[in-house]
Amino acid sequence: MDIDYKMSRPETALILPLQDPYNQHPQAIQQIGTYIRTKGIRRTGPTFGRYDTPESETPRNNLFWEVGIPVETATDADPPYKIREMKPQRVDSVIFKDPANMEKYARGVFLMKLIIEDQFPTHPGIEIWHNRSGKSRTELQIDVIKVYP
Repeated sequence: MDIDYKMSRPETALILPLQDPYNQHPQAIQQIGTYIRTKGIRRTGPTFGRYDTPESETPRNNLFWEVGIPVETATDADPPYKIREMKPQRVDSVIFKDPANMEKYARGVFLMKLIIEDQFPTHPGIEIWHNRSGKSRTELQIDVIKVYP
């Protein structure tokens, strides 16, 4: 597992907040995609998911997460959608070419490697779903600080 320690890009994102089970991804992605097409909003990056509560420790009806799409800066949103300015953050990033493989073991291994390398996650993880030329890959990013510089 190759981890890249980098700065994330500053972005304006259209966000759809959710409180459904995580297996609702396909519906949420379709919903936000339909919204930006209907409103004529120009996307500037790949769709992503951000998870505020761990699925294994939280009742299904209390899961808070969101699906987002980077958009142009002068974009407005109608409820339930929100606009969020995402500032650059120091992140650890790993890319998986096989998303199914990522789900099986990736989060635990990724977090263990961060801790071993004296890094501490400061915010929930973000999955960025890249899909170019029919090749999909998932990037997992976690905001971190170095415990010992």
